[in-house]
Amino acid sequence: MTGTPHPQVWAKVNAPVDAGVAPLVSALSRIDGLETIESCQGDSSGAPAFVIFSYGSWEKCGALLFGEILPTLRPDLDEYVSLSLESYGSDSVIGRIEVRASLLE
Repeated sequence: MTGTPHPQVWAKVNAPVDAGVAPLVSALSRIDGLETIESCQGDSSGAPAFVIFSYGSWEKCGALLFGEILPTLRPDLDEYVSLSLESYGSDSVIGRIEVRASLLE
């Protein structure tokens, strides 16, 4: 959003996503300021399903992942769900939610 000549605002955008991750992408899209960057429903060969998103600073993104999402996960899903933050410089942080694809079937 930086470097553009026009003011920008957050908007919810309808875009095609893999059916298996559509409910997660839809739930995340209700969060103001969260932008889904990439998603995939994984496959039976072991590739996990995932949603990658940006949500401001590492503190804000971390608070969402570890303060809001993690406490709501059922304990029996611990080995199937992974939450992570990735940083690519001081101002480029993304969150990642990864799920074993077999949970989506």
